[in-house]
Amino acid sequence: MREDFFTPEQMETAKEKGISIENLAPLFRGKIAEPYFVRYEFNEELQSKPIHTTRHSGQEFDYVMSGRLKIQIGDNIEYLEAGDSIYYNSSSPHGMIA
Repeated sequence: MREDFFTPEQMETAKEKGISIENLAPLFRGKIAEPYFVRYEFNEELQSKPIHTTRHSGQEFDYVMSGRLKIQIGDNIEYLEAGDSIYYNSSSPHGMIA
């Protein structure tokens, strides 16, 4: 987190229970991509429930830095671990949990 350059308000894009999303380029002009740092907390209760999905325009690139990520794109579910990445059309329903 670059709190020495950006205010926490500029960086924190969203905060949901168990999820924090930080915009890594909040002031970059003319950008064609939106880089975020997203942190998911593991929640045992969510493991046996359907993953909440969303859709929006564009593409999404996710890279797992540590831990494990369960990601659903459409009807497909993948498990990613540290060092894994995935790139997909974000107009497809997608969601993830740690």
